[in-house]
Amino acid sequence: MEGAIIAPVFFLTLFMMIEGSFLLRTNLTVNHAVREGARVESVMGNASDADKVALEKIKESLVSLDPANVVDIAVWKAEGPGDTVPDRCRTRNQTDVCNSYNHLDRLNSKWGCDNSNDRHWCPRDRVVKLSPATGGPPDYVGVWVQYRHDTLTGLFTEDITVEASAIVRIEPQEK
Repeated sequence: MEGAIIAPVFFLTLFMMIEGSFLLRTNLTVNHAVREGARVESVMGNASDADKVALEKIKESLVSLDPANVVDIAVWKAEGPGDTVPDRCRTRNQTDVCNSYNHLDRLNSKWGCDNSNDRHWCPRDRVVKLSPATGGPPDYVGVWVQYRHDTLTGLFTEDITVEASAIVRIEPQEK
C-alpha cells in the first residue's frame, strides 16, 4: 500500500531531476557558446568575415547539442555592457544595428556585407579605433542565441526555449 503512494512521487521526482539536469546542461552549453562567439567577434574586430567566424565558433561550442535546434542567432551593435537584445533582432526585423541568422547551416552562404547575411551591421564598418581623437572608442558587440531544448522525459508538454546573450567591447586594432 505504501509503495503505491510513494512510488509515483519518487519516480516523478526522479524524472524531474533528470529533466532538470539536462536542461541545466543545455543552458550552460548555450551560455558558453554565446560567450565564445562574443569573444571571437571582439578579437576579429572589423574583419569582413567576423560574423562567419563567430558563428563557426558557436557551432563548435554547441557540439554536444543538436545544432538543428538553434532557433535564432543575432549579432548586434550594443550601446554598452548593460544593453539588452533589441526586439527587432529577436524578430529578424533588421536595421543597421543587427545581423540575424536563423541557422548554423548558413555558414557556407555569402559573406562580406554586400547583399549578404551580415549586411545590416557590416563588420567592416565596426569601430576599432582606441582614441576618440581618431574616431574611437571601439564599438560594443552583442551576440544572442535562442535554442530549443527538447524534453527527454515528456513531463513538460512543450519544448523549452533557452536564450543567452553576451556583450563585449571590440578589441582596439588602431590607436
